[in-house]
Amino acid sequence: MTTSESNSYRTVLEARQTELRQLLRNREGMASENSADALGEVPSVGKHELAIRHRDPGFILSQSVRESLRLVYEGSLGVCTRCEEGICATRVAALPCTELCSRCKVIAERNQSKSANDLDELLLSA
Repeated sequence: MTTSESNSYRTVLEARQTELRQLLRNREGMASENSADALGEVPSVGKHELAIRHRDPGFILSQSVRESLRLVYEGSLGVCTRCEEGICATRVAALPCTELCSRCKVIAERNQSKSANDLDELLLSA
């Protein structure tokens, strides 16, 4: 990936990160206002609320953007962490936080599927 392409991704991702931070702050502010008790005490964030937040699409997207920026700063955006070959530009454009090329992703998914099948067989035979 060229320096120009990397800088372009960095600019877009940083802008997106700023937008997402503001969106998440606004949501948190609204949730705090809605969940404050009658005495006006500041509500505490419980385990349940944190679990819900981690499933929130905005939070997940924010994590993805942060991971993509990490790859840009490290200079490894667009390089497969498994085979160290370049990841095709269309894959990086669609999913900047991807760390695997298409070939390695298919292999990883097959291994994951095989592990799940092995676990299913063990559970059925128990």
